[in-house]
Amino acid sequence: MTQTIPQQQVNDALFSFLQSIYLFEQREVERFHVDWNEVYLLQLLIRYPGMRISEISNRMSVKDFVTSRMVTKLEKAGLANRIASKTDKRVVEVFITSEGRAKIQSIEDFNYSTVSSSLHHFTPEQIHMLLNTIGQLDTLLNLKPEGEKQDDHNSTKP
Repeated sequence: MTQTIPQQQVNDALFSFLQSIYLFEQREVERFHVDWNEVYLLQLLIRYPGMRISEISNRMSVKDFVTSRMVTKLEKAGLANRIASKTDKRVVEVFITSEGRAKIQSIEDFNYSTVSSSLHHFTPEQIHMLLNTIGQLDTLLNLKPEGEKQDDHNSTKP
């Protein structure tokens, strides 16, 4: 069964989504002094410790030099570090520091508090539907993070 929806309704909904995400990111940058590229990179390092620059670049769909600059900025802020691989000293792996983990925890705590304080506007069914939809945005928008198989979405590296 094919479902249709008026294009203007989709356009309006996506603009509303874009506006919300833009304002949400601006608030995080102002409050936590990291942008979403950096937050995403730190989140990747929590889930996949010891990633190489090329692996990060692949996941983020950016060039290696962009990733390298981002990692350097995070290193200077004490949020990440590069360490030579124990198995091959020519390989450099990137790890999140305890300060980086604390920064992500602060962001997550703030975001949880923000969302939790607004839940009274929604029924339990609406909350369930919202969270389910947010978890499936990649499918709705026909996106799949680079370097990620469909079946390992939201999984963690051993």
